Amino acid sequence: MGKKIYSASNGVYSTQMKRLSNTGIINLFDGHFISETIKHEKPSPYFFDFCLKTSSKVPKSAILIVGDSPTSDVQGAINSGIDSCFYKYTQRPPTKSRWVVFRTESPVSA
Repeated sequence: MGKKIYSASNGVYSTQMKRLSNTGIINLFDGHFISETIKHEKPSPYFFDFCLKTSSKVPKSAILIVGDSPTSDVQGAINSGIDSCFYKYTQRPPTKSRWVVFRTESPVSA
């Protein structure tokens, strides 16, 4: 089974889409969830419920939210019963590589 990747962001739709486009990663996603169009912001459970209902039909146990905000992303996912991972970034990457890839041979478990 292939993996689906979605972006989820608080903010203005046009701004978020421009950022994704300018970085050249917009087409790496299967879809985008932006709070302006959803009418709810993370960490609201309504935001996460909307994402779940309109994306691939997979159980919550198969989803991992990766976010850079402990309050909006991580706590929002926890409140919605979804596993989460906090991603802390810096202005300078730790290596010369532009990308960090996480791989797992089995489903992520708590």
